[in-house]
Amino acid sequence: MPILSSKNILIGISSSIAVYKVVQLIRKLSDSGANVKAIISQNAFKIITREKIGCDVHSELFIEGYDYSKYKESSDIYPHITLAKFPELIILAPATANIIGKIANGIADDLLTTVLIASKADVFVCPAMNANMYSNPIVLENIYKLQKHGYKFIGPEYGELGCGDVGNGRLSEPERIYDEVLGFFNKKNSLIGKRVLVTAGALSEPIDQVRVITNKSSGKMGVTIANEVAFRGAEVTLIRGDTVIVPSTKIKDIKVSTGEEMLEEIKKNNKQDIVIHSAAVPDFRVEAFDKKLSSSRDISLNLKPTTKILDEIKKIIRKAFVVGFKAEYKLSREEIIEKAYIRLKKSGCDMIIANDVGNQGTGFYSDNNEVYIIDGNKEIVHLPISPKKVISERIIDEIIKRL
Repeated sequence: MPILSSKNILIGISSSIAVYKVVQLIRKLSDSGANVKAIISQNAFKIITREKIGCDVHSELFIEGYDYSKYKESSDIYPHITLAKFPELIILAPATANIIGKIANGIADDLLTTVLIASKADVFVCPAMNANMYSNPIVLENIYKLQKHGYKFIGPEYGELGCGDVGNGRLSEPERIYDEVLGFFNKKNSLIGKRVLVTAGALSEPIDQVRVITNKSSGKMGVTIANEVAFRGAEVTLIRGDTVIVPSTKIKDIKVSTGEEMLEEIKKNNKQDIVIHSAAVPDFRVEAFDKKLSSSRDISLNLKPTTKILDEIKKIIRKAFVVGFKAEYKLSREEIIEKAYIRLKKSGCDMIIANDVGNQGTGFYSDNNEVYIIDGNKEIVHLPISPKKVISERIIDEIIKRL
């Protein structure tokens, strides 16, 4: 069966002369078996007619003859909700500076922007605008904001623009966008039938009945990885401590507090094909006091090492492909890689992800990361500073290559 057969794709069309390229894209998607609908902005109607678009076209936020009293009689009375539930993928093409700015700032003032706010579908953004507009810092800031939230940008390309200028701003060719769509749906099926366990977040060890030893992990990287493997079709179990973001609804979500609790849950969920251990487990614990310690005097705590969960995973789930994480603080590239490789060999895991949490702009609470992926053959893949969503996609790509 063709990859795009019966896939639901929504095209968002804003007002750019490049709209005529999108007609070719719609035809190509439809010919490949996809169910294609389009939403067109009011200004785009000044460039192209509804009839030339070549698929089911929507433009009005409120249907003709709208009557609120009939709301419960028909779900079609609110097209922004029915259309928001339709697609598996939304493609904004052409995407003007205006539409990018609106969605980056949560503005929903017409059918297209309202559907984007209401939909849980993945979104491809294909910019088309004058080169000076594209290089404007405000536009670039809006693009970066959307990238942080998982929007994927395709283009723009360099070349002659509709206004006669030359520079970055051309809408990507329909063939390139089409290939990206194929890649998206290929990825969506790449882990079907696989069981994946992910650990994430900050764990803690009690000092007394109020205080704990913990760390600064936000859990953003681990939860983002769990969401990515769920998107690719895997059956996902997430075991997490404290996290500042939550997983998607398709994930079995298990909350724990201590390293011991996490290890016990791993033992219970031991039928896995892949294990990705990104949780930040405290390296030390104390014999916890059974009351709240007084803060009016000095107290000495006897720290004892905790169990290294990464060392135990291969013993529990022997056939799983195991990925560990190794965080360092302000070390050289060579030191980070060497320490991570030693950790990989000691634990027996198949791959380790190393990063420096002391780098400005990356680390625990940042939306970005920079990592080194190291496997058992000491093959190294460097992922430069990028949104954690992008980093998670690349990590899963590297795992799949080695399965």
